[in-house]
Amino acid sequence: YLDTVQKVEEQFSDTPGKAKRLFLLVNPAWRDKSSWGFFGGKRAQELILDRYVTTYAVDEFIVAGERVGLLKCWPNDWAVYIAANPDDAANMEVMSSLIATFEERPEYKQIEKALKEYR
Repeated sequence: YLDTVQKVEEQFSDTPGKAKRLFLLVNPAWRDKSSWGFFGGKRAQELILDRYVTTYAVDEFIVAGERVGLLKCWPNDWAVYIAANPDDAANMEVMSSLIATFEERPEYKQIEKALKEYR
């Protein structure tokens, strides 16, 4: 993947000698350095993660038995939501509540702490 990203970036992004263009990298599996495995992490960090700002991201997972959503929508901070009534099968609309915001993508422990403070 990294070779392909580098070739696409060289051709289309704001590289010296090139016209300024919008450059989007979209892949739900690219979250942090660990997403690239043991050998590709350092190169991915330098080529992608340190050079581009996350402008939009959505993630959902379980923290301490609770269904939690994580949203980043530029220019806002990362927002952590908890699902309300997730087991109410009759109610097709699942409501959520904002429980915390973070300037940087929060780690699991930060979300867990926010969840405890919310409850």
